[in-house]
Amino acid sequence: MRKTTIGKSPLFRFSALLLICLIFFSILPVGCTADAADDDFEFFKEYTELKKLCEQMKDSEKYRHAGCETRGFHIEEDLTLPSRLQLQFVDLVIPQGITLTVSERESLLVTNLKIDGTLINHGEIRQSLWGSDKSVRVEVSIGPSGRIENDGGLSLANPIPGEKIQNSGTYTVKREENLSCGTLEDLKAATLSAAADPGTSYQVSVAGAKISLTDNLTIPKNLTLYLTRKNDTLIIPEKSELELFGNIHLRDTRIEVLGTLTNEGSLFSYGTGTRIDLEADGRYQGQGSLSVYEAPETFFPLSGMNRADFERSSYTNPVSYRLKEAVEETPIVTANPMPSAPAVTAAPTVTETPSVTVPPSVSTPAATEKPKASPSPVQETPAPIPGSLEYRNPETGYQVMILDELGLLSERERTRLLEDMKPITEYGHVAFWSTEKNASNEVEQARLKRRELFGLDSGTILVINMKIRKISIQSYGLIYDTVTISRANTITNNVRNYLTRQQYYQGAKITFEQINRLLEGGRIPQPMKYLSNAVIALTATLILLLPLVFRHASSFDKPERFKLIQSGTVAMAAVATAKLRNVRREYHPPKSSSSSGSSCSSCSSGGSSCSSCGGGGSSSF
Repeated sequence: MRKTTIGKSPLFRFSALLLICLIFFSILPVGCTADAADDDFEFFKEYTELKKLCEQMKDSEKYRHAGCETRGFHIEEDLTLPSRLQLQFVDLVIPQGITLTVSERESLLVTNLKIDGTLINHGEIRQSLWGSDKSVRVEVSIGPSGRIENDGGLSLANPIPGEKIQNSGTYTVKREENLSCGTLEDLKAATLSAAADPGTSYQVSVAGAKISLTDNLTIPKNLTLYLTRKNDTLIIPEKSELELFGNIHLRDTRIEVLGTLTNEGSLFSYGTGTRIDLEADGRYQGQGSLSVYEAPETFFPLSGMNRADFERSSYTNPVSYRLKEAVEETPIVTANPMPSAPAVTAAPTVTETPSVTVPPSVSTPAATEKPKASPSPVQETPAPIPGSLEYRNPETGYQVMILDELGLLSERERTRLLEDMKPITEYGHVAFWSTEKNASNEVEQARLKRRELFGLDSGTILVINMKIRKISIQSYGLIYDTVTISRANTITNNVRNYLTRQQYYQGAKITFEQINRLLEGGRIPQPMKYLSNAVIALTATLILLLPLVFRHASSFDKPERFKLIQSGTVAMAAVATAKLRNVRREYHPPKSSSSSGSSCSSCSSGGSSCSSCGGGGSSSF
């Protein structure tokens, strides 16, 4: 009998090689999307790294996203930031004699900006709090020799003297204040400052303190409160109320509610250590959102209430909840006039004059007319909104349009969706359209509708086509720089199950939330990307290992084993062939090999899109 050590066994070698190949291929940046690498965020610290990144992007058609948290990052020479490059800085300095140029379709987010040289902007520049260093103030300072030339989009934290800026584009002022509070008095002062200055966004951090309210307190819409340190605690005593119209972020911290917590804004819970405890007679109310991040799907941070009292507006990460509205007694008792009509006829006995005997005969038809009006055709008119302008951002001029031609959303859901879509108007127009018009290419149909509504302005549109059972996203301009074809495909794939379950509002809400999250520099879930990575890794591994399998199979002592492997291989091939015969084929125009992209008639053949196209993606539901 031949002795074989485990390390020299062919089965052991095969298993080890299979494991190594699986690990190797699984970490490769491949996926189901054409530009899945667009979602990778890069960090840099030195100017040489930024210069190298700009040189790499000069002739690139891909999009890259990078950030720098270095304090006092200096631009050392005249530099042009190329298109399709999204950059974020905590502290950026343009020295005297230096010119920084921001190209078209380039997005720059900066916290603190100091300009002693020249800033030329053809793209989009915004000032906002970013990075882990929250001690940096959100402000812009311009020196004696500093100046700004803007023909793009510019949103700064404080106004610039008129002689320092030459503006032919969009210029808005939106300030941010970053404060820290350790006492109730500090928190009250911050809320009063925010209420008195609605044009400024306030970021307030509780500095490891335990704050207990003594009376009612209102957190305005432009204030965000962070309770993210271990000992941060907020207590709402009995007979006190905290009205939230802004945002509260909680990370493994606690809110004790003995009074009333009214949420008309947003509560964000991170981790499983976060608790919102309703003690004794504590009460939670309002139609604001409660979003849960970094926790299992079964985790619910609000204790003292039944989760059944909430409706889920999101099933992905984060899981979002909203308190169900109390059932309104909408049976408007318009049918009661019918039985009450006889009661009116009894009125003649109470009447003092004979002329009142006439109303019974007159009131009877009146009573019969009311029930006819009660179904109210007026209520049927708002259901389809054929191309009505819903909202215009007063600062940017971009519009929100909801065209629910099929009445998939209720009146209340349309109102909620309007609020969900508003943040996107910082970057472009946004529209929702439900239709049952037939289309051979759903993305092209969305493109034509988007162009019909907004022309060649930056914009995005979500289309639900019930005729062909497709959900599509199509974007153009600044929004398309971020919401690329691959990302549009990812978003539609993330939400298609909601549409299958006829949860149209939830699907639309999550779509616009994920679009806005991408525009603000965040990330979205990509389950199909990782699934495709695993499938490609497994396939490539098996292909690489086939020679090894057959080599070891031919060296077996008994020919029966080789025959067994041969028969197994033939059987697998037969199954694969049978499966391939059952594959469902769908035809798409030569413009793109999937249901993504754009294929307008003005495009030339090839993979690039023309100036009037933009791009998008779709999924079946």
